[in-house]
Amino acid sequence: MSTAELRARLAEIDEQISVHLDILHNLQEDRNLVAAQLDAVTSYPILTLPVEIVAEIFVHCLPIENPKVMRLQAPFSLLKICSRWREIALTTPKLWEALDINVVSLRSALSSRPSSSRWVGVVEHCLRRAQGRPLSLTLRHPHEEYEAVTKYQPDLAFLRAIGRQLEDLEVFGLEQEDQAHCAPDAPLDFRPGSFPILERLVFGPAEPDTDLYNVWLEFFQDSPELRELAVLGATEIKQGIPWHQLTTLTARNFELDQCLDVLRMATDLKYCTMSIQFYEPATALQHVTHRNLQSLRLLPDYEGNGWGEIVDNITLPSLRTLDISDLNELRPNQLEEFLSRSSAELESFKFSFDHVYGFSGWENSFRLIPDTQDLHLICRDLDFLTEFMEEFSQRDNRLFPEARNIFLHIPGTRGTVESALRERRKGGDDKLETASLEWAPEDADLLRSGIQTLSDPSQEEPRIVEQSGGGQENQDAQVTEVQFGQPKDTTRHSN
Repeated sequence: MSTAELRARLAEIDEQISVHLDILHNLQEDRNLVAAQLDAVTSYPILTLPVEIVAEIFVHCLPIENPKVMRLQAPFSLLKICSRWREIALTTPKLWEALDINVVSLRSALSSRPSSSRWVGVVEHCLRRAQGRPLSLTLRHPHEEYEAVTKYQPDLAFLRAIGRQLEDLEVFGLEQEDQAHCAPDAPLDFRPGSFPILERLVFGPAEPDTDLYNVWLEFFQDSPELRELAVLGATEIKQGIPWHQLTTLTARNFELDQCLDVLRMATDLKYCTMSIQFYEPATALQHVTHRNLQSLRLLPDYEGNGWGEIVDNITLPSLRTLDISDLNELRPNQLEEFLSRSSAELESFKFSFDHVYGFSGWENSFRLIPDTQDLHLICRDLDFLTEFMEEFSQRDNRLFPEARNIFLHIPGTRGTVESALRERRKGGDDKLETASLEWAPEDADLLRSGIQTLSDPSQEEPRIVEQSGGGQENQDAQVTEVQFGQPKDTTRHSN
């Protein structure tokens, strides 16, 4: 073979090698792609789930305690994982229907506070992503010095602009300061907005346990679906708000005549929580009979005083749940007259013993509510507890004969409670299902050793459920729930 022929043959071989190398390279790329897909399936099966399933998983990633959009939590955190997750999160409206915003001002995107501009952008993005779904919004205004408060309050124009989408609104710090503290060049625009689907509204001060001054409730007068209102601070009560359609109300630190006015206007109210501040009314109070209220909880004012004068001025014939465990100024005759006047078939009663009056002072009140099924008693006095449990365990003329569940905060002794419960359980006709006992930690072992004595031969053994931590007053306490057994089925083993 000549030199020219050899060179030609060599060039031919080089060309074939190049072609096969290209083929090999392409095969290697195909192999890597298939291997990556296989690895994704075996190592990250979530990537193979349908978009609808992934979106539902994302919804369950929202914070449980406060399932609203915050910058450091889901769904914002989901946007940072991968492009597919980002796309799914951005196109899932349910992830963006709740916002929790801590702002200084929302007056405009050109605010002197940079954070305000960023938050306005975030809100606009979230509104678009919600795709017209009803919104749940929380605006938190941080506490400022007086000269800055009015300037940097959230802008009512913002609420007015999104009002038609709002279903649930919480606003903290959106209050007009009084004239002594209000900058004259920074008035707020309180012209009423339109909130056609708003169902729940919460107003709170920027700083907890302070007055709200004037929150101009009439800004929300056009809220035909509003049913739940919480006003967490003293403020003016005006008729602009649609009180007549409310079913749930929380009112903090109201004056007594304000509470009565609200009850008079809110004729459909069913659930009410109130704290009342004491003062001497300028005029005689007008008694209120509310025929729809089913649940009432009375709380102390910001100074810890629990005034009971409201029960002197109301009659509640439909009441089913009463919580007066935080009132420290309620007298036995006030409670007795209120219960007698209302003649309500109370089902749930929560009460705290006042050391000024013994058990005999309260017994008549207890006898007026025999239909009570759920009883919560806070007692740290052994004498009161002994007398109470004695009447509670009586065979005849038994105290709270319909009780099914009882929760006792009790002093450091167990014998009185155990013997009374054992006596009440005799005969098998008692309706008691559970007894939850909050003990001091040092008495927990004594309870375990004596609780089985509550068993009756005709009943199954009681079931004991223990948990650490009592109520707010005594978080170190031991809480033991005794679930009483049902009557034994004597026919199960018969032939």
